[in-house]
Amino acid sequence: MMGDQNLGQMTAEQLQQKGQSTVIFLHGLLQSGRTWRQFVLNDNITENRDVILVDLRNHGESDHHENMSYTDMSNDLARFLDQRQLEQVILVGHNIGGKTAMTFAG
Repeated sequence: MMGDQNLGQMTAEQLQQKGQSTVIFLHGLLQSGRTWRQFVLNDNITENRDVILVDLRNHGESDHHENMSYTDMSNDLARFLDQRQLEQVILVGHNIGGKTAMTFAG
């Protein structure tokens, strides 16, 4: 990762803790993690999974920075996962959240 000055502190809401796998939902432009709330409350989608809704940098309650590249947001996500000791997760993203997930995976 690049220098810590480029990393943002992401905020997150953990809605459910059911344990078999962790799903992290990444929102679209000008939205926040809360955008996903109604969708993830469907038991067919979140059954037996931990559900985490994050706010990407410059959105919701997360830190605000001049830079907002997909690499920056991907690095924020990596730090978020490291801080929570999450090694394997399922990423679901819309718009910039989807592009951030693809950058992270690539």
